[in-house]
Amino acid sequence: MPSIRLASRATNATAAFLLAAAFVLPAAGTSAQPQPVDDFKARIWELPLGTPVADIPARYFDPHCGTNGGPPSLRLDSFADFARCRPDPVTGLYEVWFTEDDETEYVGLAYRSQYFAPGPFAANVFVGHKVIFSLLIDGAGLVQGYRVFTDPREPTRYREIAEAAGDALMGIYGFTNFTCTDLDPLPGETEIEGRFLKRQCVAVVDGRHVTIERHYFRKPGQRQYDPVTGLENPNYFESSTRLEVIAEALVQP
Repeated sequence: MPSIRLASRATNATAAFLLAAAFVLPAAGTSAQPQPVDDFKARIWELPLGTPVADIPARYFDPHCGTNGGPPSLRLDSFADFARCRPDPVTGLYEVWFTEDDETEYVGLAYRSQYFAPGPFAANVFVGHKVIFSLLIDGAGLVQGYRVFTDPREPTRYREIAEAAGDALMGIYGFTNFTCTDLDPLPGETEIEGRFLKRQCVAVVDGRHVTIERHYFRKPGQRQYDPVTGLENPNYFESSTRLEVIAEALVQP
């Protein structure tokens, strides 16, 4: 997948060049495919709730204050600085954005590698989409939840099916555990080719309160075709999935 972050973290130009050469200059008769590297994958769904910030693995990289799916805010020296962020107004927890180490991905992209489409060789990929990760930390410095958002900066061909990531997530936590509610359109929100989706699904699974939100519609003012030029507006739509997992005991009934 094309690059969608603002900056890479390459720290050694020579090492980066040699790594890139390994992707694009394979030995005769060999494939250019890079070998899977799992060490940089955060696997946020495997981090036990209640983990102290001091025990968050190093592959949870470059913490910033989170903005509920928006861009990273204040940069933190470590997860231990979580209290520098504002508490989330809904949960009261501190949201800390992070990324997986994306240096290898950026080197590959610089050399036009084809192996960084959403998949195991790319950073910040979950259920087939580029995503935004964040942890939810309580005042005692314990991880009590996490959020995952499909990234709105994905290319159109991926973003237009981002709402379908909700099906994959429900499969992970168990389809039959969820109770779903379809919300009505707000003024100005319209269907896309006869389909409108604004759905919230909630479940409690193994002491975790799981919420999955899916959107697929046009926002107010968005039209498929420009009324003046007649040209298509290919990016004028909302298609997204949001996952929030919080310790059940912290969720108000």
